[in-house]
Amino acid sequence: MSQSSYRVKKLQDAPEGLKFEGFDCGDKLLNKVARQLTAKEGRNELKAIVLIDTGDNNRYIGYATLQSHHLSKDEFNGSHGQYGNNVAVQLIQYIAVDEKHQKSGFGRLLLQTILKTVLAISELTGVEGVILKSHPRAVDFYLSLGFSSLSIETIPTPEGELDLTLMHMNLAEIRDAL
Repeated sequence: MSQSSYRVKKLQDAPEGLKFEGFDCGDKLLNKVARQLTAKEGRNELKAIVLIDTGDNNRYIGYATLQSHHLSKDEFNGSHGQYGNNVAVQLIQYIAVDEKHQKSGFGRLLLQTILKTVLAISELTGVEGVILKSHPRAVDFYLSLGFSSLSIETIPTPEGELDLTLMHMNLAEIRDAL
């Protein structure tokens, strides 16, 4: 990955007219979200960071979305200290990288940008960390970055059931990871 030909930007600051044309991360839902991000209504309503190949291709190669969320203290299973009844967190709702660019450090780059954003948000709010629901293929990746597994939720999909792992990283772990 040549850092000089790739940029992370807020979606709203990305060049107008740039599309997720040809984007395929290997997951139908995440590909659909990518197309929604560049639709006129999505560009103004959805908040995301995007990774852009600014070289010859000049196209999106990844994205991540972040939103405010909370968990009940029961969801922590006592593994993350003493919290009140609800814990304010930031949820990484979607994160995806085009298959042609996976395993090249771009997912890590997007995640580092998200984690820096969470730290900035935490200075102004009561946010205690970040969570995400990981696809089984990505659990080891998130564990290697310092996330902890909290629980597993089985959801129905057109292809059958899928086990998503709820993962968490508190502020101290985020600082250590960066």
